[in-house]
Amino acid sequence: MNDEIKTIKSHIPEDMNLIKKQEIIDEKCPKCGSNLVLRIGKRGDIVACFNYPECKYIYLKENNIKENSDELIEHYSSRFKKGKRGDIEEDVRSAWESNIIRVFEYQNIKYKYEREAFRLFPNSKYRFASPSYLPDFILEDGTIIEVKGHLNYRSLHNLKRFKELYPKEIIKIIDNDIYSLIEKKYKDKIDNWEDSKPTKLEYIDIVGINIKERIPFVNKLNINDELILIREKDNKYDNNAIKVTDINNNHIGYVDSFYACYLAPKIDLGINYRVKLIEKKDGALKCSIEPTNLDDINITDFYELL
Repeated sequence: MNDEIKTIKSHIPEDMNLIKKQEIIDEKCPKCGSNLVLRIGKRGDIVACFNYPECKYIYLKENNIKENSDELIEHYSSRFKKGKRGDIEEDVRSAWESNIIRVFEYQNIKYKYEREAFRLFPNSKYRFASPSYLPDFILEDGTIIEVKGHLNYRSLHNLKRFKELYPKEIIKIIDNDIYSLIEKKYKDKIDNWEDSKPTKLEYIDIVGINIKERIPFVNKLNINDELILIREKDNKYDNNAIKVTDINNNHIGYVDSFYACYLAPKIDLGINYRVKLIEKKDGALKCSIEPTNLDDINITDFYELL
């Protein structure tokens, strides 16, 4: 049972983390009489029977809705089952995660899979953030590895909120760009490699376009015009800042901070992006984005251990 109990970290003032192990709660399963256990999941906190999956009693803790529906069990039961793939002990939900585990084992990299969760305390600024964040992998040196086949607003808000609350934690995202580099290096070396459909970040928002001196240049932009991304590591407001200019070096605005938090480490790695305007919105520009030089990037530059 101890292997199933995860650790939860909560951010408190003075840059300290309160570490609290989950324990059996003071409540009995109404179906079989066994103890109930709190578990932290990517879709929210849940309470389940100690004997799950033999006993399928389960409920959402956040709103205290107690159900036993097939839909709820389908959504949450993967937390408790193991062994879906013959060569991997962990119960993972994607081919990407499976292949990353195979890489870790190929390289004898020690890891924990979904074992520590972090409280995020969402607020109005982070309205899409989850109550808690459960990383995919934590390596022996404490590095957090998050595999992101699909990056949505919740993922972006979780990432930025996490970095704000836990600035000393090292987190690296394996998205389509990084995963493609890993696959290129290991696919032909590792048995049972699983094929999967690529997913990628297709759009970003450019904000700060209504500053007086920028408006004339923004107004001159046409759909499909190319824009330039410039990293500003020394920006005093945001060390992930990405300045945006037109092709004549006129300042247009900045990449929205939620996207910048995700993109900045990859730009620092050396990945270049082609950005084109596709829509003018109220207070923002929606742009397409795609990498242009992945063939020139070595994954070892990003993950030394790989």
